[in-house]
Amino acid sequence: MKNKIIIEDFSCQRGGLTIRGKVARPAEGTNLTPIIVSHGFMGNYKGTLPYCKIFARWGFAAYCFDFNGGGIKSSSEGKSTDMTVFTEADDLEAVIDFVSTEDFVDMTKLTLMGCSQGGFVSGIVAGRLKDRVHRLIMFYPALCIPDDARRGQMIMAKFDPADIPETVKCGPMLLGRCYPASVLDVDPYELLAPYQGPVCIIHGDADDLVKISYSVKAIDAYKAARPADGAALPYGDVQLHTIRGAGHGFKRIYDVTAVAIVREFLHDRFCAMEIDVALTGHTLTKTATGRHLSLPFGGKAVGPYFTGDIAPGASDEQDLAPGLKYKLLYACASYTIHGKDYKDTDVTISIKNENNGRGWRPNVTASAGPLTCLNDADKRAVLENRKQGPVVRIFMPKG
Repeated sequence: MKNKIIIEDFSCQRGGLTIRGKVARPAEGTNLTPIIVSHGFMGNYKGTLPYCKIFARWGFAAYCFDFNGGGIKSSSEGKSTDMTVFTEADDLEAVIDFVSTEDFVDMTKLTLMGCSQGGFVSGIVAGRLKDRVHRLIMFYPALCIPDDARRGQMIMAKFDPADIPETVKCGPMLLGRCYPASVLDVDPYELLAPYQGPVCIIHGDADDLVKISYSVKAIDAYKAARPADGAALPYGDVQLHTIRGAGHGFKRIYDVTAVAIVREFLHDRFCAMEIDVALTGHTLTKTATGRHLSLPFGGKAVGPYFTGDIAPGASDEQDLAPGLKYKLLYACASYTIHGKDYKDTDVTISIKNENNGRGWRPNVTASAGPLTCLNDADKRAVLENRKQGPVVRIFMPKG
């Protein structure tokens, strides 16, 4: 049963400017984990409030707000010509200070989440505050902003980086010289790297506005700045999830996948394995109780800990309700993957993934090496659905 939630207005101050936003939280409960969600360039809280409603139903206290001067239709104060990623970082810190005064939150579990420019800003603030931030989530973070400023083209704005005018037209938004000038000499990864807590970056590989290579470099910077965590599978709390086919700003099924990944991250699980499935056919037959669908498949496992190929004979067997409408009653995919783990050990992994209509539960058994930690772990599966076959992510608890 979903939690009953309430949505309330809040406001706070930064430098004499009023920041306005919304908090979504369960109608009852204390010591709630606070999540602050930051919108992207030219946006406002309305684009991030749907995430906050979901998080509230999961039992979190979720805050979204408008940056000062940060959007076309902003409920907060400030001029767009005064806005930079650093003024937005200051805004976010002001919101954090406000949230810390709420008597129903547990600030030891503070989570920051941001989309695009809001992701970059969230990363900056996590780097500033370090251990005051418990978790960091970034959707397609706009770490390209300094590079874009140096080449004189930032989305719709074009200018000479050696002679930036006092104002720069960027589509419907007017920016000040300070916006590009403030990042001309900035290495974004130096700002991110001081943060030592868990990081989850989710980025689409079809993003033409912010190339996924920026997020790959961010993950490398986080790993380089900290020692391996000593777990059987190192760096489990610093991961990049690539959403196949997704562009900048997740839509529909891409957003469903991203939110499912966030849920695992918020429950302190990390992705130990990613299986890229390729369907090779299908057979639908009538049964005494409905219909049966057989989906043979191949594919491979990819990821930081294991690389291998699905052995022949793999098939997803599904029992469906009678009638034309697709209604899953029960499914089971049993298959074997042969390959090598990150220590170059030969490993066979056996997987039985079952779904009784209420989500997938994987049973995973590894034959040797560090991946045997999967055998007894409480695992979850997140499916990224595609026409050619799903990507199956296997999540397990940290430690």
